[in-house]
Amino acid sequence: YHYGRSDVYSQALRIGSMLYALRPNAMQHYEVDMENLKKQLLSFQCNSSIREEFGGFLYGTGPDGVTRNHVNTWCSLLVLQALWMHQEFVHLKRPITLEHFI
Repeated sequence: YHYGRSDVYSQALRIGSMLYALRPNAMQHYEVDMENLKKQLLSFQCNSSIREEFGGFLYGTGPDGVTRNHVNTWCSLLVLQALWMHQEFVHLKRPITLEHFI
């Protein structure tokens, strides 16, 4: 069963981006997959007319197959961190430092 969830996709993009920073030659093969994950994550972004929700990220689909159409704070945090890591490590090719985890 496939249930699209922003928290799970975020974790995959975060791990892929960190691995890319550590072993870019080994991870070049997965650049397209990471871009696809990024696009999928951006599809979870809320464009609601409700000011407090706009720009946040939706959870996705639960195991019951029902889409959760509300902004989830935890998912938003994970998505933003994953997108930032992808930009830093894959696109800008910056090295991982301890400060990235503090």
